[in-house]
Amino acid sequence: MGGRNSARHDISIVHSGWTSAYIHYTPTGGSWTTAPGVAMTAACTGWYVTTLDLGAATGLQAVFNNGSGTWDNNNSADYLISSGTSNVVSSTHAITSGNPCSATSNSLTVFYYNASTWSNVYMHYAPTGGSWTTAPGVAMTVECGNWHKKVITLGPATGAQLTFNNGSGAWDSNGGSNYQVGTGYIKVASGTVTANAVNPCLPIGTEPTLPYAQPADSAVPKRGCATIDDPAAPASTSINAVQVIYGYNAAWGNHYDDAAAVIAKIMDRVDWAIDESSDYEQHINFSCRHTDDGTYADYAKALVAPVLITSGTSSGQVRADLAAAGYSDTNRWYVVFADFDSQSDSYLCPTTGGYNCSSVVTDSWDTGVAGHEFGHLLGAGHAWMTETGHQYNPDIMLDWGNYWLYDTRNASYYDPSETAARFYIDPYSSTTKANIAAHPVLTTPVCCDVGANNDLLTAQERTTEADAPGASPTGYSAVGGATLTVTPAGSYAGVSASYFDGRRSLQVTTAASAASGYVITRQPVAVAGTTYKQFVRLRSATTTATVALRMQWFDSSGTLLSTTTSNSITLTSNWLEWRLTGTAPTGTATVQLGVIAPAQTSFTMNVDTQQLNRCDTVCRIET
Repeated sequence: MGGRNSARHDISIVHSGWTSAYIHYTPTGGSWTTAPGVAMTAACTGWYVTTLDLGAATGLQAVFNNGSGTWDNNNSADYLISSGTSNVVSSTHAITSGNPCSATSNSLTVFYYNASTWSNVYMHYAPTGGSWTTAPGVAMTVECGNWHKKVITLGPATGAQLTFNNGSGAWDSNGGSNYQVGTGYIKVASGTVTANAVNPCLPIGTEPTLPYAQPADSAVPKRGCATIDDPAAPASTSINAVQVIYGYNAAWGNHYDDAAAVIAKIMDRVDWAIDESSDYEQHINFSCRHTDDGTYADYAKALVAPVLITSGTSSGQVRADLAAAGYSDTNRWYVVFADFDSQSDSYLCPTTGGYNCSSVVTDSWDTGVAGHEFGHLLGAGHAWMTETGHQYNPDIMLDWGNYWLYDTRNASYYDPSETAARFYIDPYSSTTKANIAAHPVLTTPVCCDVGANNDLLTAQERTTEADAPGASPTGYSAVGGATLTVTPAGSYAGVSASYFDGRRSLQVTTAASAASGYVITRQPVAVAGTTYKQFVRLRSATTTATVALRMQWFDSSGTLLSTTTSNSITLTSNWLEWRLTGTAPTGTATVQLGVIAPAQTSFTMNVDTQQLNRCDTVCRIET
């Protein structure tokens, strides 16, 4: 405040594009200054400030101008300012208290659903502690359909009260209570206010929640930028990386400002899903346009590049426009979020990027759809039972609406524990193999953290793919006189007559006189007090028979401590997955897995897709 007998007023205004600002005013009961008035001083980005000595006056009437004939007179109503520090926001004509350059200037983005289908929509509002706009308020713009949008600056105010009208006497004032809101993004529809909202015109889907719930947005790790480069012309020496793109067209509009953070969060979730799918630390190398300033909003705009699509809306036309704009570099793989009707699809590009090496995501922007298409981009197929060609549900590469998990079995397309391993991604007669853990845009896997699927077996122990049909299998030992072989070929050379994954399986023929079966020869390390879960697919090749899964616990000297055995299992000709859970007893150093049949008529069974899951926070899901 000012001296003993005077009133001092700090006046701040914001005017986009003005290079100078003047205040032309009259103290209450006094005379107007000579136009253009008193020059104001630039204070902080976009704001001009001046301090006025009003003598004994308790307020003033003011208008503003740029000194070159452009005026802001509050739609001819002038600004009536009472005592204290006042901030005049010219774009909305609202008056608030405080100093916008000494505190955060808060923003409010409002989406209003025009259920009455008014021809025009206005928002009449007052910042918390401030004055109301002049009725009918500020005009809102059509965002899509019946949704209207307005962005306003509140200065230091932490909220506002809102009403809506059509400019011709029809009002929505929340039954006379007005709409009480905070800052940030809010939606108002059917009398309900939704805080922390996203633009309702973006095609946002529903996040998958299996095998367990994803973290809240605030808890999703920010992946960050692995490299900074021109998105349309990265250096030839740049690392292999993923470029994320927001694709828009003239018909549907450009919603980049609202979309960037949504897209960035989805891609951070995809990165989280890859890392969380196993007990190996592995992440995506993202390319960004600039180094962000530490805020998530700026990180999102660094990560996500906007591209205008002009050729059409099909995924092929999207790719053609990207290539024409320069997005075709061999060290880049592209993930495009299309903000218009298109097709979600991907090309498989397991080794080299460039033209056509892109995923297009439309209709449902969420981790399931984006992660599914990204999996294809890295080289993954769908989650097949490769012998029958039937699809296998609990996996992001098929049931993306429910699952964020990559490769439930660690035997189809993703095994970070053995990046040299390769798996058939499609049914016979396809020869395409992949292991997306070896993709050049992913970081080198580092053992060991905690994930949804913590498997301790090797690729050969899971799938028996390294040996030819009819050969002696590597990594297995017979028990009780059983005979082991890789299941012999059937109709196709090099392909077992029956298998679940890949092209081969283990065949075990039991002895009739005693308990017999097989064990995995190698004994993985086990920790006393830790729970483990054995998974195996079994079928009887000859007759109905019974078996039991077995986990044997050994100490560091190789002495058997105890055995965990499942209930009796009746095998049929169908491939079914069986499970056994056990906790390592005191003194345990290793564990050995096997399947044992009690003494009975000799029979032959097939074995495939084995796992030993370490249950850190949860055990691997059952299928």
